[in-house]
Amino acid sequence: MVVPDCPYHQLGEERVRRPLDDTHLSTAEFTTRVLVEQAEAESCWICRTPHGPAEAWGLDQLRQALLTAAGTVA
Repeated sequence: MVVPDCPYHQLGEERVRRPLDDTHLSTAEFTTRVLVEQAEAESCWICRTPHGPAEAWGLDQLRQALLTAAGTVA
């Protein structure tokens, strides 16, 4: 989910697509939803990573989460 004109929209999509490709889940589809209501937009956050707050999760974090969700051992 992104807010209109989110500066991290493209980065977020790239950060999801790459680990999907890396984990052989490249056929998985995802959508990015643009939040238009103020109450929805308040869900915008900075991601927590092992190195502190970031605009998007790290590739390793996403890769591990995808493998876990797919029921695959990393």
